[in-house]
Parts: sequence; structure tokens; C-alpha cells
Amino acid sequence: MSYKKSLLLILIIMCLGIASVMLYSRRELKISELSLKSSDSKSDTQVTCVLVARVGERDLRMGFFMLTEDRAQRDDLLQKLPVIKHDILISTGRPEFLSALELRDFDSIREHLLTTVNQYAKNPVDDLYFESYYFD
Repeated sequence: MSYKKSLLLILIIMCLGIASVMLYSRRELKISELSLKSSDSKSDTQVTCVLVARVGERDLRMGFFMLTEDRAQRDDLLQKLPVIKHDILISTGRPEFLSALELRDFDSIREHLLTTVNQYAKNPVDDLYFESYYFD
């Protein structure tokens, strides 16, 4: 019986080890919101975007928001958001952007996102903040 108990104990330890590795590798990096504006005024001056894509064998989920100067700028960005998201998703195949995603180089990712957004915006967007990031 001691042989069966030790075998069962080893099996349980292996299962716990595998489960912990799987949970650790699937963790999501949450980045707190950096806006100091009150929640009442956010809807008029904020555009939120969530990107979900399959990049090679990995999944990308990135949430960010852009602060706008006024409602007109916000409405302009909301109208152009599908094209902006398309360009960002297409750029995930570029080696330099893929490298920034893998290294979690948020400064480079932010600059790329701002450059893409400002190609379409009537008035340039200066403020872009990450809400969540997951790349596994």
C-alpha cells in the first residue's frame, strides 16, 4: 500500500506543478488607468479600443484609450476607428512591432499606436494609455 500512496502523491504533485505552470504562463498584465479626469467627463473626451488578434501561434489582447480635446475630436476618432484598428492589426506582422510586443516595450508600442492613430486623425492625439495587455 505504501507504494500506491507514494505513486499517488507523486502524481498529485506533478498535476499541481503542471497546473501552476499553465496558470503562470497565462497571466495577464493589468495596467492601472492613468487618467486624472473625473468619470463623468470621460465619455465625452475618451476613445477606448480593444484589439484581439492571433499573431503567429500567440494571442494578443491589448486595451488602450486615447484622451481627446473635445467631443468633435472624439467623434472623428470613433468614425475612423475601424480603419485605425485594421492598420494596427496588419502591422502586428512587421518584425519591429512584433519584437516590441514580445519584449513588452510599451514605449515603442505606444509610439506605433500614436503614429497610426495620427495618420487618420484631423487633430493629433497626444495622450494614449494602456488599460490591459496580454500576449501569449
